[in-house]
Amino acid sequence: MADYVGLCRSNYVRSKDKAALIEFLRTFDDICIAERDDQVCFYAEEGGLASRWTNDDERETLEDRAKDLADLLADGEVLVIQEIGFERLRYFVGFSIAIHSSGRTTKVSIEDIYELASLEFDVEPDAISHCSY
Repeated sequence: MADYVGLCRSNYVRSKDKAALIEFLRTFDDICIAERDDQVCFYAEEGGLASRWTNDDERETLEDRAKDLADLLADGEVLVIQEIGFERLRYFVGFSIAIHSSGRTTKVSIEDIYELASLEFDVEPDAISHCSY
């Protein structure tokens, strides 16, 4: 059995309180933080995000924590987080989530191509095989 390999990073963003944002990010396992002027970004070199967004007792998704992140962003800022990963050639993943300081989010995944192709080419979704085994 192969292990999942994931990489993720964010864009640089301004926050209402840079120290508070850094403190919040440090609550997650193995997240590296980079600073540039008044901006912060983060990245993880191993495992992607899925294993990091947890609290003491239960697993939470990135979407569950988006509001917490949004509350720390400067007004009008958009935090973009991207992740890519794979398990050998069995499957690939890739997604981006954008979190606005208002708390609104939007997300896109490479898996979205199946629905888009189904609509674009007027074929049943089940007629398109997936890129995995």
